[in-house]
Amino acid sequence: MMRHNYKLHIVAMVTCIISQLVQGGLLPPEEVQTEASSDRKLIQQLIDRLGAMETREARLESRVNQLERTNRQLESELFRLDQLANQQKGHLESITNATIHGHGRSERAVGPSKPIAFTAWAQNDQLDMGINQNIQFEHVVNNVGNAYNSHAGIFVAPVTGIYVFSVTTLAYPGIQAYYRVSVNDSSDSKAWIFVRNSPSQGEQGATTVTLILMSGDIVSVKNLGQHGAVHGGGFTSFSGFLLYTTV
Repeated sequence: MMRHNYKLHIVAMVTCIISQLVQGGLLPPEEVQTEASSDRKLIQQLIDRLGAMETREARLESRVNQLERTNRQLESELFRLDQLANQQKGHLESITNATIHGHGRSERAVGPSKPIAFTAWAQNDQLDMGINQNIQFEHVVNNVGNAYNSHAGIFVAPVTGIYVFSVTTLAYPGIQAYYRVSVNDSSDSKAWIFVRNSPSQGEQGATTVTLILMSGDIVSVKNLGQHGAVHGGGFTSFSGFLLYTTV
């Protein structure tokens, strides 16, 4: 939402009307001062009302932004819980199969590992990002295993194991940018990307990291600097895959 400055428009409009009335002889010059005084009161009343409307609009806009941030957080948590539920369902099926094929012996078995891999990149430029804000990689190239959530920009580990992640970023010219790979929103960063300030062209940075994740762990790429920005159009990307599972 955008707020417009109505005050100048109102003053200019009323002044123009009075001038036209005087020039057309419809308003005698001696009455202009009296009319102007009355008009100023009316204009001030309108300005006060518009000021109150602008204040209310600003509050509503702030509330909408807050609700949007809350909605993104809820989407991330819902996606994580859904992944955990699917994982628990798989474990129960594995235990049931092991019990049946083991002739009644209660043995815990881990089912065969399914391939987990994804690649996504930022389709749109992302400007004025806050500290610890997730970079959005909304264009999904592939998402084998459906462990990556493009709406929240997060990867949720479906199984416990060793994973490999790669991140490439292209910062804007004139911006010294910092990014990090985060697990479960922890302040303990797993990998860093630093892009130096280049006044004439955007600088690109990249990193690759191997992580041992538990089922349900969340991996994201976060902006660290104030007013961070990255180029879209495929120049900023996020990829990962499961190397192998661990028991």
